Amino acid sequence: MIMIMAVEIIPIPKKFTSVAWVKILDAQGTAECPSGKSVSIHISLEP
Repeated sequence: MIMIMAVEIIPIPKKFTSVAWVKILDAQGTAECPSGKSVSIHISLEP
């Protein structure tokens, strides 16, 4: 369920023109590319 939700969440904030990228962090606060200028989901949350 969490994996599906992570993918479904990304388009919501990207609808705002001021949002350049979205980071979906795991419980430890990490993402696949936490400091990059790109959309990033932690590997364990990707479908």
